[in-house]
Amino acid sequence: MSRDFQNRLQTCLVSTSTLFVLILSTAAPATCAELAIEKEFATETGWRGAIWRMSVAELAKIFGRDFQEENRSKKEKDSDVAVRGKLRSKLQLDGLEYEVKFGFTPSDKFNAVFLVCNKPKKESLLQVRERLTELFGATHAQSRSYGRVGFAVHPDVSAILSWRQGQKRIEFHSLEIRPNVFMWVRRLSVIVSAPESEKQFEDKGLYSFTGEVAQSRGKKGARWCLLEVNPSKETLKASCQGEVIFDQKLTEDDRLKLGARGLIGDLDVQDLTVSLKGVPDLFELSIGTDVVSLLQQTFPKQVQ
Repeated sequence: MSRDFQNRLQTCLVSTSTLFVLILSTAAPATCAELAIEKEFATETGWRGAIWRMSVAELAKIFGRDFQEENRSKKEKDSDVAVRGKLRSKLQLDGLEYEVKFGFTPSDKFNAVFLVCNKPKKESLLQVRERLTELFGATHAQSRSYGRVGFAVHPDVSAILSWRQGQKRIEFHSLEIRPNVFMWVRRLSVIVSAPESEKQFEDKGLYSFTGEVAQSRGKKGARWCLLEVNPSKETLKASCQGEVIFDQKLTEDDRLKLGARGLIGDLDVQDLTVSLKGVPDLFELSIGTDVVSLLQQTFPKQVQ
């Protein structure tokens, strides 16, 4: 793969997520024109005529023939939010077309609205995300995942940003998939939900990364991991194939030693050796260089 393509790919990957932009840049976010989509979330009680905790039948009565009921799937049987209905008509906002879906609790009480745009332009992904950041300020939590096949990382990126407003959670989801070198598939959605308990807000300040963190284990081979960074709690956690290899509040005695840089598929990575006080093992990781920047900002005394 050409160096020019790799450079363009890296630029794209960075632009599709604000996980590090919000942390690394102290400048004020770019001012965006007022968007019609922001008016959809002005109420604390639900969405338009739909009020939190209404039943499926009550929503059907409000929206009439435009409401299409759906059955709860088996895999969503015990999930906190399951789609049980949608509007047949599409919502036109800011030049984009959104599908409107409604989420319900296991007891079938309305608790989430999904605005899903299946064909946004690249600039629309940035515009909506920046406007939400401008409106709601610092995010409550953020995550990013790279799509991949084996250890060949493809330029498929999904990012989730969430904000807490009173008892509401507002989430922005973006997805960019490149099925071949000739086309992109993009999708964005904005979700507003009413959490049932404070436990659903416990991820405050959490940044999580998957698909760009791997553990090196010598002859045992490498394995992909989930890395969680919480700047507010000063904690670092890594889980690999369901096994938590470390979960620590870092102190001045802990060390994060940077090593050589290289490539995993199309992803720029850097070696990282994690040495924790009181833990005899050293943990050898390869992580995306943008995640390295986050660690340097969060743990300046530990990164070497």
